[in-house]
Amino acid sequence: MSSLPQQSSSSEAQSSPRKDAKKMAQECKDRGNAYYGKCQFLKAVEAYQKGLDIMASSSTTHDADLSNALRSNMAMSWIKLREFDKAIEACTIVLDRSPVGKVYYRRAMAREEKSQTADLSSEEQREQILLAMDDLKQCLKLYDTQSTPTTETKKQRQQAHSALERLIRSYSAPSDQKQESKGKKQKERSSKSSESATSSSTSLGNQHDGSTDNGEAKKESMPKKQPRPSPTQQKQDVMRLLMARNSAPPNG
Repeated sequence: MSSLPQQSSSSEAQSSPRKDAKKMAQECKDRGNAYYGKCQFLKAVEAYQKGLDIMASSSTTHDADLSNALRSNMAMSWIKLREFDKAIEACTIVLDRSPVGKVYYRRAMAREEKSQTADLSSEEQREQILLAMDDLKQCLKLYDTQSTPTTETKKQRQQAHSALERLIRSYSAPSDQKQESKGKKQKERSSKSSESATSSSTSLGNQHDGSTDNGEAKKESMPKKQPRPSPTQQKQDVMRLLMARNSAPPNG
């Protein structure tokens, strides 16, 4: 008779630490969410990590959903802190264990944000965009397989779909912009060449017109030269002068 209470107390002793560990981990999650709501993202990360540590230290506590939620929320905090590699790592740990649509979406967010950092080359940026697109496709695939999607999952699916369309435009934009930029440069060069040719011909025309005007002005200002008389005409002029002197009356 005395053994039954002992078994009961032993069972309670075994289940009590398990319940306490899960409860404490849940409290850490709630506390982390509160910090996140106050934009205290680093404290949120610390709270989520403490919850994970509590679960890891308890050999009897195996709650995959709680663990995934802690890491997924931690990833969001890392994104806010612009620690994109840490966010990607947290999401990857969850996805290696089980595919979760929300986690695929958050890893895509981290990769998209990482693609916009200045320390990456253009090729590395495009690689991150491609990886983010793959995550969103996996996310949409999971949502589409749900037989009875909830209002929340419908909203998440719409967000994932919009994000995928945005990334597709982002991925194709660089080449389009290059072609457009190249076309603009060619037009500018052509326009400049035309303007230069027009300017040169106008300048030359002005110079030519100016030289003509100056020549004509000089010609107009110079007196006209009288034609030189011939020798016969000169003799006739001399004879007329002598005859005029002989016929003039004497001085009286």
